[in-house]
Amino acid sequence: MSRLAVICLLALVAIASARVPASRVAEFQEWKAEYGKSYATPSEEAYRLKVFHENMNFIESHDAEAKGYTVGMNQFGDLTVAEFSAMVNGLRMPKEKKSNVDPALAKVDLLGLPPSVDWRQKGVVTPIKNQGQCGSCWSFSTTGSTEGAHALATGNLVSLSEQNLIDCSTAEGNQGCNGGLMDDAFEYIIKNNGIDTEASYPYQAQGPLQCRFKTANIGATLTSYKDVQHGSELALQTASATIGPISVAIDPRTTRSSSTPLVCTTSPLAPLLSSTTVFSSSATAIRPALTTGSLRTLGAPPGVSRATSG
Repeated sequence: MSRLAVICLLALVAIASARVPASRVAEFQEWKAEYGKSYATPSEEAYRLKVFHENMNFIESHDAEAKGYTVGMNQFGDLTVAEFSAMVNGLRMPKEKKSNVDPALAKVDLLGLPPSVDWRQKGVVTPIKNQGQCGSCWSFSTTGSTEGAHALATGNLVSLSEQNLIDCSTAEGNQGCNGGLMDDAFEYIIKNNGIDTEASYPYQAQGPLQCRFKTANIGATLTSYKDVQHGSELALQTASATIGPISVAIDPRTTRSSSTPLVCTTSPLAPLLSSTTVFSSSATAIRPALTTGSLRTLGAPPGVSRATSG
């Protein structure tokens, strides 16, 4: 690269930094150090500083409005919503989906439900997992709800293998890091008579690779699953309050135009982090606006959700 080109690039960074307060530039440098971030060119760093600044502005503005939940910075702070969605959103909904709804979930009296439920306190939620740069959100949602159902049935909480689902459920319609559907993953577990443990089949954030499932390493089995009625807030509340952690798909692009890929630290919903969230042992692909249950989202501390409109 010529000396003139280097000077031009450095000038570009200087211009970008000049438009960002010095305190924010310092925050950006601290954030880079915390998460080990580096960029190939000065122009790329200038762009990421701009995005980081805009995301921080959103955090400060949002939290100042005291909307009942707060958001904070995480490792995705230099990404736009579109970039984050392209990296991790892997839900693949079919145009026509066979109904597998449990109608009983919509018939429970709302007043009979508890005001809040935290399934972590019952020992049925595993620690937070990170899908990395792979559109495998559907597999994490599947394991989360299956782990909860297994723990409630046996008293034994076992971390299950997302990579097993990524590599081995293609026959059911899933496409590994290119996307999938929780229902198809549930079907695989049922047909396969089980799913391997995380310890025996660790996550690689790529695939589908060669299927390495081993019967000797099964961590849980599944006999059936049900969908929550599409569009029914009561059914979702009932399932999350009475069944256990459920599997929910949420599209962050449809929640609000100014949302950012940041941590929801005390949020009643989880639209900012991932397209799938663990809620119950039933499978669903609806976008809830009123929920009761415990959330486990990608890369963020799980919070207790309450009946809150979103």
